[in-house]
Amino acid sequence: MAMNIFARKLSIIASAMLLSGASAATTLTYVENPGGSNTVALGYPVPLPIDSLLQVDGFRRYDSLHARHTQMDTSTDLISAINVGSTHNNRTVWAYQFSDADAVTAEGVGVEAGILINGGIHAREWQSPEVTTAIMERLFEQRGDEGLHQYLLENTSLIIIPVLNVDGFLQTQRFPNQVMRSTFSADPSDWPRDGRMRRKNMLGVDELLNTENDNLFGIDLNRNNNPFWASTNRSSNDNRSLVYHGSGPGSEPETQALYNAGTQFANQQMRLYIDMHSFSQLYYLSQTSDSRYNQIALNLGRLMVNNANSGYVVSPDPANSGIGTTQDYFAANYQVPSYTLEIEPQNSSAQYGGFGVTHDGFILPANQIARVRNELTRATLLAMYAQSGPPALLQSTLLAKNDSTVIASNLHNAQSDTSRVQVLTVDRLPDDGEPLQVSLRFNKPMRLLTPQGDPGVANGVQIEPFPSLVVETLDGNGNVQLYPLTLQNAEWLRDSDKFRYHYDQFQADVVWPSIGNSDNYVTIKLRVLAADLTGAQLDGNPSTLAGFSGGVWQRYDNEFDQPGDSGGYDDSFALKTSGQPPVYHGVLQNQSVQSGQALSYQFADNVFTDPEGAALSYEARSAGGALPSWLQFNATERRLSGTPSTSGVTTVTITAIDIAGNRTSANLTITVTSPPAPPSSGGGGGSWPLTALLIGLTLAWRRKER
Repeated sequence: MAMNIFARKLSIIASAMLLSGASAATTLTYVENPGGSNTVALGYPVPLPIDSLLQVDGFRRYDSLHARHTQMDTSTDLISAINVGSTHNNRTVWAYQFSDADAVTAEGVGVEAGILINGGIHAREWQSPEVTTAIMERLFEQRGDEGLHQYLLENTSLIIIPVLNVDGFLQTQRFPNQVMRSTFSADPSDWPRDGRMRRKNMLGVDELLNTENDNLFGIDLNRNNNPFWASTNRSSNDNRSLVYHGSGPGSEPETQALYNAGTQFANQQMRLYIDMHSFSQLYYLSQTSDSRYNQIALNLGRLMVNNANSGYVVSPDPANSGIGTTQDYFAANYQVPSYTLEIEPQNSSAQYGGFGVTHDGFILPANQIARVRNELTRATLLAMYAQSGPPALLQSTLLAKNDSTVIASNLHNAQSDTSRVQVLTVDRLPDDGEPLQVSLRFNKPMRLLTPQGDPGVANGVQIEPFPSLVVETLDGNGNVQLYPLTLQNAEWLRDSDKFRYHYDQFQADVVWPSIGNSDNYVTIKLRVLAADLTGAQLDGNPSTLAGFSGGVWQRYDNEFDQPGDSGGYDDSFALKTSGQPPVYHGVLQNQSVQSGQALSYQFADNVFTDPEGAALSYEARSAGGALPSWLQFNATERRLSGTPSTSGVTTVTITAIDIAGNRTSANLTITVTSPPAPPSSGGGGGSWPLTALLIGLTLAWRRKER
């Protein structure tokens, strides 16, 4: 380690000696209007750091930002300051965790969704620390609002680093209106470096602007990360370059501090990562070869774009590619939607009436930052809401309108991190034409409380204003009849009428349809379809708690209990059922197969039987929800088939379902073993190793020549 540090210092000294022979750098000063030599006119007042604890029309000094963070931390138990590391100059990198103390959702079980937001990785991008701090301020100030913000604090765990590159940020604030004209031959001649335009950390750099020999040094912390460290695209091995990637992946203490923040979460807890930058007015997002992951990440990006402002766009990176960014790192290592947010402007300050000089997009006019804070705070909080989990219907109640007595109720109480227990109570069936009141209670606020005090949804979301209610009947011949209910006096409830949060409960008056004699039906159900404020539909199977791992939703089912990412009708409220589930006869057989070999297993049609003699349907799933990608299930043939490529053990749950929706499940295991190692070759003495060596040397020589 000591030798590495020594070599590194020698490299820095050698580079400094090379630069000492270069042409002298010119100090440039930013001004509002043209005039004077070595000045750069912006066309608007040059923003200077402001000493203010609270938000202002401008940019706060680092000490003021940190004081604000500390004030919030010490004012509530919902915020915890975490020392995640130090900078090169031994300044503490602080992260702040926003969450309640129990570390589970408001249902009392279920891991809170982990969200990680990083700010200030590039020193000159002053927009970033203001936005990260604004997110903290919004959650702090609205922590008891009984709406969106309280929901997020009780159902997610946010860790936010407002300023990662503290050393570099302080350097830009020492010289808020001065830069050095670049002397690096690979830079255009008009590029500004160091001072207000420092991007990198402060490795090998003093805190003086007039020390010309070191002002190009430092590491670009957003090129310092695996799995695409030292990419040939937009990354450099020259320590004078703006995008110098450092001596190795994760070489910088600031990079390690960010990694440490990620380890604060439990395994598979993290669901979202955002790295906040400027400028370009877009969201870069990572993509993989998993189309489900890509679609979830794209939809989430569109949600943020629609709720920032009209100038933002989503820019997906090519699948499995990168340039060494933190976005690349968290997408690859945590399999979560990962974004690099480039805050406005889109191209330059000309967007606000400025002169549009080179690099002035990093110098946002002070009178724009208040709007930017508000827009991006809203967009980010909505993304957190979306990743907190799908909506689920926890309780449905039918009451007689004439005396408010409960006729029937369907309750799902959380039991574990993955399951809820259903408590179904039916005192009687409604009469044909009977006036009723329906009450629905959800696991999250389904609407936003708008400034006007009305229920609202996120921008860009087009959904029905109220849930859809349908009575479904099924007779013994398999005939299904649907009776949509007309809602009267429909209302999302708030204040004292809510469950936990504003608009997490709904009620409406309905009239029970004329279905005739209930003895004619095997089942009578009340089906409910609803979407939350981001447009996500109900979990069709509220008996399971949805989770997130591998970049996709787990246990988020449609009305057919098929796992996916879109949900559907909740049809668990059965006012009448046959009550006789299928019978399992205990003859599913465990399977074993070598990787690379085909598996085909068909179970007999008498493994499960229906007491009423009706036909059964089947589904298969693994513990995580969907079957492994190599394994398919043909429900008609009752056949599992596929060719595994890696060894391992998979538990498959086979479920038989009768026409009334009654279900019976049983498990089997599939063990995939590795193929035996090939036998060692006999004879030939030691000639083969020598031959292999000669071949290897020949190939190496050819690669060198190519």
